[in-house]
Amino acid sequence: MASTYNLLMPEKRVGHPYQDSGTGPVDGTRVNLTYHHVVPYSTLRKFWAKAAGANMLRRSMFFEKLRPGLTKRFYVDLTKASGSQFKDSEIGQVDTLAGRFYSGDAVHTSDEAAAYRRPEGWDNFLIVYTWLPGNLFLGPTSRSDDPGDKFEEVARPIFAKYGDARFDELRSLDAAIRTYLGSADGTSSGPAFKLLANVARHPRLVPFNGTEWKLNDEGVAYVKKVR
Repeated sequence: MASTYNLLMPEKRVGHPYQDSGTGPVDGTRVNLTYHHVVPYSTLRKFWAKAAGANMLRRSMFFEKLRPGLTKRFYVDLTKASGSQFKDSEIGQVDTLAGRFYSGDAVHTSDEAAAYRRPEGWDNFLIVYTWLPGNLFLGPTSRSDDPGDKFEEVARPIFAKYGDARFDELRSLDAAIRTYLGSADGTSSGPAFKLLANVARHPRLVPFNGTEWKLNDEGVAYVKKVR
């Protein structure tokens, strides 16, 4: 029999597990850097909530891709970078919990009695899900073009070095999740999970490159437009 838990993610995004983001040069000025999501956390959180609530985590392709990525230390920035909080024990817990989701052994319940019941490894799984490197790029903290709680359309030039496919994949993921969130019964999560699995195959986040940014007259950074 499956074990039931509260699998809802918090509205406030958990802190990232990576090393300090530091500073970088833009137009000859050093600016503070931070990790940016392309598909916003709020979108990922709502997707997870609906899929978990509809018992659609079982047999998800996402876990098939995530688990070997963790155990083989595939996510270089996440599990190998100096200062990363992820050690073998934490990775093992996340792998085990992902396996439980995949097998249907750990499922969500809205029962109030389970409001504070979380499975072992939940906190670390939440961090991994929130901060998948394939959905991140490193850029200035203060930006004039930051979309806030929306898809990072202006980030396309930052991904251009990898070709069009990687960014288009993220855009397709965002669209698939929004389509799923608009569905009636929540049983059509497959396409979005498949795209999320594709994102999970990328081992590293997109590093900072100061030549891809400019400062406006107020000294605030923005992504340089591609002509």
